[in-house]
Amino acid sequence: MTAVVQETTTMDTHAEEAKWNKISNEEFKIWKKAIPTFYKHISTFKPRLHSNVTNQSRVHKTVVFTDKMFPDVTKGTLTTSVLLALGSDVYEIDVILPIGAHFDSAGNASDVIPQYDAFLKNFEQTKFEPRWKILNDTVEKLYFVNNNGIKFIAVTKGGSVLYFKDEISTAASQYIAESVEAGYSVSVRSDLSSDLSSIVLVTNITKNATEVEKEEATTATNSTTTSIKILDNVDKLGDVKRTIELKDISQCESCKFLKGKDVVVLCDADSTIRFWDLLKPEEEPSLTITDQSEGKLTSFATSTLLPTIFTTGSENGTIKLYDIRLLPQDKDTIDLGKENESLKVIATLSHFDNDSVADIIFSQISACKLISIGESGNVYHWDMSYLFAQDETNGEGNIDDSVVQSECLSFYHTGGFRRVRNVTQKRNTVTSDSIIDDLVCTVDSDDLLTVYIPFTARVETESEESTSNNI
Repeated sequence: MTAVVQETTTMDTHAEEAKWNKISNEEFKIWKKAIPTFYKHISTFKPRLHSNVTNQSRVHKTVVFTDKMFPDVTKGTLTTSVLLALGSDVYEIDVILPIGAHFDSAGNASDVIPQYDAFLKNFEQTKFEPRWKILNDTVEKLYFVNNNGIKFIAVTKGGSVLYFKDEISTAASQYIAESVEAGYSVSVRSDLSSDLSSIVLVTNITKNATEVEKEEATTATNSTTTSIKILDNVDKLGDVKRTIELKDISQCESCKFLKGKDVVVLCDADSTIRFWDLLKPEEEPSLTITDQSEGKLTSFATSTLLPTIFTTGSENGTIKLYDIRLLPQDKDTIDLGKENESLKVIATLSHFDNDSVADIIFSQISACKLISIGESGNVYHWDMSYLFAQDETNGEGNIDDSVVQSECLSFYHTGGFRRVRNVTQKRNTVTSDSIIDDLVCTVDSDDLLTVYIPFTARVETESEESTSNNI
């Protein structure tokens, strides 16, 4: 009898999932309209990693492209590589693309049909060993720099910053975070300035709640302390150039450089954004903005090519694009929840099904492009060319958000969450290449690497076709 009940329950669960998927697919068809979901190129790689980690799917992962470019004209292929951090181990893994991927136009592409067989056979037989190791800590984020003999920088969950060379498996230079007392936890956020000269490191130290406090749903007063450190990345690697100590603020969700390396911005769990002008000695922020209009702010990002542009991402899937030059100069505090308080928003974008914004990455090649990552693992490609062209031709005017959404969402990539249910947090699990436009790599919970280039040409709708035929 028990077996029958279990079988019925399983069938009901599967039927419910099928029904939910059908509804979601129909909603998505309506939502995406003419957004392309075809690929110029897509490939997946499942490396066999030599790791002693148990329950590997729950280990923190982060990935970043290198600058490796090895074209083979005879085989019609291009080999590049990614750095993959799994816990305390860092691997370098080659991936293969069609040779035309690194050309700007199809006219430069090779006529040779790509020959992947030999590469893929070797890939499947290779057991990858970590090339670099971090002792007694976990990698939070990787920065590939290839500058002054340093190949990449690893920021750890404990708040250390480690500098690695190509030929040495341990850190060549480092900033070591101070040890934390028992009963406290640490969270870290960081950013690298666009000129590679500085790193901002934000460390949150929080007192863990006792069992009594958990039962009573209370927390200790002033339980979180936050420090901002600006580290030298040129002369004395890891040397602290400036420290700003903060009290009575919530955990930092994101920190970024703005205007090159002159301004540092923190976004915390209370949806408060603070700006520090590093050219001034003041310890207090020059501007504070509170925005809970879209729920909790979960992400903050800045453009490296347009140094005054920044975005916020919210838990309800809303992304807002701003220009710091449009912020009021006569105020030091703005609360968007109050009457008569507002900011000039360049654009408001949204994820499908209120998918919370886990991360935002600006393109290092095109000033108009950025990608956003949902907590689901889905990746949204945005091209703001349409919006910027409207400003140039029509001046500053209000464009309906739905029009901006449909014109600027250029591609939608479905992440691996439908294949792997027990996904970990998606921050730092997607990377955009700095050489090949639109080339993206994602890493899933089971270490699967997906490398793709979207096909972003739009398909004309029937109404558009008839209009063009009548002209």
